[in-house]
Amino acid sequence: AVLSLAIGIGANTAIFSLVRAVLFRPFPVQRPAELAAIYTSDFSGPPFGASSYPDYLDFRDKTTAFAGLAAWRTFSAAVIVNSNAERANGTFATGTYFQLLGVGAALGRAFTSSEDAEAVAVLSHRFWQRLGGHQGIVNERIRVNGQPFTVVGIAPPEFTGVQANQPDFWIPAATLQQITPGSNALRARGSRGWRVVGRLAQGTTIQRAQAALNVVAGQ
Repeated sequence: AVLSLAIGIGANTAIFSLVRAVLFRPFPVQRPAELAAIYTSDFSGPPFGASSYPDYLDFRDKTTAFAGLAAWRTFSAAVIVNSNAERANGTFATGTYFQLLGVGAALGRAFTSSEDAEAVAVLSHRFWQRLGGHQGIVNERIRVNGQPFTVVGIAPPEFTGVQANQPDFWIPAATLQQITPGSNALRARGSRGWRVVGRLAQGTTIQRAQAALNVVAGQ
């Protein structure tokens, strides 16, 4: 009984710590109250499921309820820096990602929507420190799963992404084709691995945004 109680308290403490760290910590982005997570569900998945890239494009192009949208998708990668190999958590992110969140760079710059298919990378501050924390890494080449990318910036230390597992680096969404040739993750409506976040347009309520997205989803 004592052992069961100890395990139960330990598990609850761990879960509460995770929830507090993920949900209740201050979110280091501009005007976080304007942000909304967007989920897609279908007959085969959960009600708060991930979206496809075509879903994201339709939500972005067919509604004015949001001032902007961004999408991202996580993956595991082998990163080579100066002949040293590191296992890392990567994120494919649309070029609107950093601008939408209002996140700049501690060193260098973030990539933009004009670089959605460019081979550029932003490193997390933690990953940069793991690699030695050298300022000269900006504008240097690294290899992600064998493909060359130019580091353009280092994220601020307080920014650890918008998902529970902290990414080590971000690269533009369209480079997914370079990393995984033959993948249909940018084209297939049923390839639901993308997370979407939007910033509500001025004067738009979450209810109006929901109604607008329902129309697009129905189409």
